[in-house]
Amino acid sequence: MSSLTQRALQLILGLLICLCLAFTAGFGAYRLWDELAQVNRQKPLGVFWEAWDRVEQYFYGELPSPRERTYGAIRETLALLNDPYTVFIEPQSRELEQDRMRGSFGGIGVTLWRDAEGQMVLSPYPDSPAERAGVREGDILLAVDAEPITDETTVDDVCARLHGKVGTPIT
Repeated sequence: MSSLTQRALQLILGLLICLCLAFTAGFGAYRLWDELAQVNRQKPLGVFWEAWDRVEQYFYGELPSPRERTYGAIRETLALLNDPYTVFIEPQSRELEQDRMRGSFGGIGVTLWRDAEGQMVLSPYPDSPAERAGVREGDILLAVDAEPITDETTVDDVCARLHGKVGTPIT
């Protein structure tokens, strides 16, 4: 092998080694930077988690579900922004809204709300499947598909159970 070819191979090999070292160093620095960013991001939440733990440990009474507490914390945090266009839409609600926008949902034709006693109240739309099935204004919903409505059941939960592909039976 000529000395020129040998020097070219050494140069190429040296460049490849430098390239591999630079890639490895860059990848390692990225991972370290990402870990530091996570730690710095979580520091302010330390007080939040400490308060959360204390409430769970010492609160006298029944706590809302973890999901309700989490969604409530998100809603209140976004409310601090004082921007009416920045809102948290729960995943189930978001899915229902997307179905409505696509026009690919069906329901029984009722408005739902909780009354002062916490009962799920129905109000059927005129000439809706619910009205044709005998649902009357003010009827109380006790269960959907044999699954009871509890105090923890949200209106969005019930709406999700009552919406589906057109023609799907609901009992």
